[in-house]
Amino acid sequence: MQETAAKPPRTEQNSGILDFLEGTSCHGDLASLLLRHFELDRDVSVYCPDWPGFGYVLCHVNRSVFAACAGMRDIAVRVPGSRLRFRLEPFAGIGPDWWRLPAQHPDFGLVLDDARNAAANRQPS
Repeated sequence: MQETAAKPPRTEQNSGILDFLEGTSCHGDLASLLLRHFELDRDVSVYCPDWPGFGYVLCHVNRSVFAACAGMRDIAVRVPGSRLRFRLEPFAGIGPDWWRLPAQHPDFGLVLDDARNAAANRQPS
């Protein structure tokens, strides 16, 4: 995992999540769950606009954002078709294929891994 100073590019696939996150903050415990999961993955880049002020946190790979935290409860993940497999609720206001992943979800790690792998295989737009 690499902390990056630059926001991921505003591509067609990233615009919904970047717009959604603008001006939001994230609870430190929620961000820690996400960061711990990917701490050994060198391909994952992490961006936060304001670490000391608990700004939102997002993860991206292959120029594609696949997970983000804002607020206190849920992580937004982008996984095509994951609702049926993992019984996730849509994350309203972001766009298609974005799902609400509660921190206590029984398949938390599997969902994050699926999101990361889908982003790694997605063609940048």
